[in-house]
Amino acid sequence: MKFYVTEEEKRLIDEKMSQLPTRRYGAYLRKMAIDGYVVKLDLPELRELVSLLRYSSNNLNQLTRRAQIPCAANPAIIPVSTSPLPPVAIALLPVVLI
Repeated sequence: MKFYVTEEEKRLIDEKMSQLPTRRYGAYLRKMAIDGYVVKLDLPELRELVSLLRYSSNNLNQLTRRAQIPCAANPAIIPVSTSPLPPVAIALLPVVLI
């Protein structure tokens, strides 16, 4: 498909296209022809919130794994793995966890 535009129309297309991260005319014009509009949301607060959520879930996973390791301080915890830790490892765990 080919079509012609005037210099003014090309300037307007370039101006609107500069607001988006795309640099390809084909992708931009196809999107505009199909959807009629392109919405780009730049929400730094949401991006920061998602980042903090990832950090929190990672920390929670680490704490959960650490809490499931049997040690002398908490012998009631049953290990998740099927192979028990050797007594030497269990004796060293309180030192490693501190």
